[in-house]
Amino acid sequence: MIVVKVDRESLARCGIKVEEVGDVVETALNGVVVTEVREAERITEVLLRLPDKYRQDEETIKNLLIDIPTGNRIPLSQLAHIERSEGPQTIFREGIQRRKIILCNVVGRDIGSFVKEAREPIARSVSLPPGYYFTFGGQFEAQQRTMRQLTWMMVVVGLRVLVVLFASLGSLRQSLL
Repeated sequence: MIVVKVDRESLARCGIKVEEVGDVVETALNGVVVTEVREAERITEVLLRLPDKYRQDEETIKNLLIDIPTGNRIPLSQLAHIERSEGPQTIFREGIQRRKIILCNVVGRDIGSFVKEAREPIARSVSLPPGYYFTFGGQFEAQQRTMRQLTWMMVVVGLRVLVVLFASLGSLRQSLL
């Protein structure tokens, strides 16, 4: 991540407030909504910010111009120290538990057999501390849920067919046949 640490002495000399510098940096990097475009029943917000390739470029960020009370503009690098640094990872949570996601795309084969094949080596070679576990989710989870639903639906349909046959034939033996 790129860290911007404002130099309060430089800001005081130029007569600039910290929030003014923060607003420029936030607009350039995160963006701000400047208006909305309404099309029929759809509203689209218009966001103002630097293009992606410039938001990760240290030199571009150092050269952002800040308005000063005299009417001039000075580069951000004269008012702040800008450096690339390691930042904290995003911590995902599900309920009250932390969650780390590892993504993979399965191409050219079915997901069920991939998961079946992957579970054994993972369980064998990855030792997890107490309280940690791994699960397969995403499309595999959806497939498993759908298979359970289909199984129950087939049982219900089978029982209904049996009831209809019994009602028409009058014999449980013949209905089962």
